[in-house]
Amino acid sequence: MNVDQREDLPESAERTTPFSLWILLVGLVLVAIVFFGFWRDTNENRSDVHLMRGRSHFRKQDYDKAIAAYNEALRLDPKSFDAYVNRGLTYYWKGDFSRAVADFGQAIAINTNSASAYYQRGESRFQQGENDAALADASRAIALKPDWADAYYLRASIYGVKKEHDKAIADCDKALALKPDDAMMYVIRGFSFLEQRKYDRAIADYDKSISLRPTDAGAHYERGRAYLETEQLSRALADFDKAINFKPDYDDAYVLRGVIHSKAKEYDKAIADFDRAIALNSSSATAFFNRAMMWRERREYGRALADVEKGLKLKPDDANAYYVKGAAFEGLNQTREALAAYRLSVELAGTNTSEQIEFARKRLKDLEAK
Repeated sequence: MNVDQREDLPESAERTTPFSLWILLVGLVLVAIVFFGFWRDTNENRSDVHLMRGRSHFRKQDYDKAIAAYNEALRLDPKSFDAYVNRGLTYYWKGDFSRAVADFGQAIAINTNSASAYYQRGESRFQQGENDAALADASRAIALKPDWADAYYLRASIYGVKKEHDKAIADCDKALALKPDDAMMYVIRGFSFLEQRKYDRAIADYDKSISLRPTDAGAHYERGRAYLETEQLSRALADFDKAINFKPDYDDAYVLRGVIHSKAKEYDKAIADFDRAIALNSSSATAFFNRAMMWRERREYGRALADVEKGLKLKPDDANAYYVKGAAFEGLNQTREALAAYRLSVELAGTNTSEQIEFARKRLKDLEAK
């Protein structure tokens, strides 16, 4: 057909082709939109299926299978806030805190107003010893959700470790106003009172915590510490006994129970407790130092020196340990070595004092005068 012939076509025939194409294009676009929406919804639905599987594995403490399910959920929906949060929680419970921090960070990037994501990242950072970063996350969680007792609990715990006890107590007060029957909150506040040497208030908080959770080994241990500091030895012993009964692998409780036995000059019982503490935790410098003191009391100076050396490898700047070392050398009539140990004990102590440090100062003065 030539150009002249086209002019003879009816008007309707001229318009048929472009109008049909327009209809076809619109149809294709609509089909594409519907297909994309179907594909997206299908993927999201499939992602939700893997999320549910992950949660089921998590509840069974099958953490590797849970992570595999969350990985698949994220492959299908890379912006799934819930998948990042749940995988982060799984890494947390596996003890893989760095990966937990990373996942909670991804969740926060998706939803910057999630108090729970900041809280969980703060908890993970706290477990890694990143106290300042953890504090910032806990504070952000509180800013987003001011009536959340658990966020105050986390921040109080961080303040306690940072030795900012007034702030820790203030956060515990706020949390307890929101959640008055939270036994652990009383333990945290009691710890700060204990560190401030407000023993009566610490004991009152531990009493309250134990009334709420009678089998909490940690609360009994902390109250035992308060009783020990105030020389209420029979009460301290009873609490350490309970702490060990409720948690038989509580190495710190064995150490302090051993200290009470040593004060009662029951050296065999003390050594047995220090033995048990070391068996449970071979990195406990305190257990080695205390057992060394028992060997010294029993005039077994060689064994005392051996334990001191083991402890000093773990904690080389312990002033009290050098006192024990000096006393052991004195027992062996090695005066020069005793003098060196006492000098180091006094130097490391600085302005600090204790019964052992005062003894080291006295013996140093006496030996130097000879």
